[in-house]
Amino acid sequence: MKMAIRMIAASLLLTACADLPPYQQPLGGEPTATLVVRNSVATSVNFFPSTDAANCKGARKAANLMNLTQGAETEIKVQAGKDFSMQALTLSKNGEVCDTHSTFRPEANSRYVATYTEEDSHCGIAIEREVLVAGKPVLQREPTYRSRKTIVPFSSIAYCEPEVQ
Repeated sequence: MKMAIRMIAASLLLTACADLPPYQQPLGGEPTATLVVRNSVATSVNFFPSTDAANCKGARKAANLMNLTQGAETEIKVQAGKDFSMQALTLSKNGEVCDTHSTFRPEANSRYVATYTEEDSHCGIAIEREVLVAGKPVLQREPTYRSRKTIVPFSSIAYCEPEVQ
């Protein structure tokens, strides 16, 4: 029975994502940052950038962000100078659906790393910025990073709790 529920959940995840519009990287001339997206867990993860960072609405699909397996990484360009939100959606290692959002404000010409993690029953996307220390790249927690609470879970229009300004 538990396996059947997992199969139904997996099917719903894939169906919900099939009709999303594609992610459009920023046009030339716009200030951008590079976002490396990584998966650190044993299950594959789907990542969805949002067009409305404040409410995590407007999920978009990018082929290179779908079904990232453990240890896999890819990168996208994101618009700098304004908030950027991303959703991660997967079946966790214990068979539960994980739907999580993170938001940060990238700076132009900077490089960031978004890593999907799971610990016990909690999942999330950690955002770090690559900085040079003694001429070598080092990852540091991004100070503008915010983990966002999902208020409409498991939806292709996944909304997160609005931030208080």
